[in-house]
Amino acid sequence: QNYDTFVYIMMVEELGLMPPDPDETWLGPAKNGCVTFLSFVLFGSVPLLAYVVHIIATPSHFNQLATPDATFGIGIALTAVTMFALGVATTPFSTRKWYFSGLFTLLNGALAALASYGIAAAIAAIFRTDEHGRYLIDSLNPLDVAATPSSSAVAAAAPSGGA
Repeated sequence: QNYDTFVYIMMVEELGLMPPDPDETWLGPAKNGCVTFLSFVLFGSVPLLAYVVHIIATPSHFNQLATPDATFGIGIALTAVTMFALGVATTPFSTRKWYFSGLFTLLNGALAALASYGIAAAIAAIFRTDEHGRYLIDSLNPLDVAATPSSSAVAAAAPSGGA
């Protein structure tokens, strides 16, 4: 009987979602896409600021402080602050407390970073190379002819240059 009211109450009160704006035209999705893209560019460049400062500070007398480890740590700290700030910025669009939204977004970003780091470390462990760039697992190197069993058979069957 009051289906629209029921859906509104479920969305806002129980799920913490805001209903869509009925006045939104076709520009809504395009505007949302542009805002999302610009947000990725803006907030995605924040961790790189530590490296930009590192490059600028290296020639100066502060280069003792601008070690790669310190720069990486500063990049992590800037990323954590940015993720928390993004979570806090989502507070007006939900019914959560500001600190809960910030911590949730920070935790979500940290888990995503750990997962991607773990996957990259596993791939690097599988495809390790020696100092000459050869794979440590022979079957993974298609250019290493000496490691293939057929190369010895070809060498034995090849005619010698004599009479």
